[in-house]
Amino acid sequence: MANLYITEFKGTGRDPRGTPIQAAPGPALAQQKVAFTTSSQSNAFNQATGLVRLTADADAHIKFGENPTATANDMLLPSGCVEYFTVPTGYKLAVYDGSS
Repeated sequence: MANLYITEFKGTGRDPRGTPIQAAPGPALAQQKVAFTTSSQSNAFNQATGLVRLTADADAHIKFGENPTATANDMLLPSGCVEYFTVPTGYKLAVYDGSS
């Protein structure tokens, strides 16, 4: 069974002067590991989460939403890639391996 790793952050980072930068601010707010073959959902993101970091140990199709179901037609996250997404409060992420 494959795994998707989700790291939740408040939003984008800021430099010492307060200027936004393209980096995630530490520490992370929360972390989740979602095992998947057929479409599986994460828990709802933390209320303070505005940015998520995703990586998977196998190819994964992903879909965000309030009650999402991922299909083989949804966005592909290739195995080992790391991607960042801004997300609305309370959303979840569905993940599917595309072959079941």
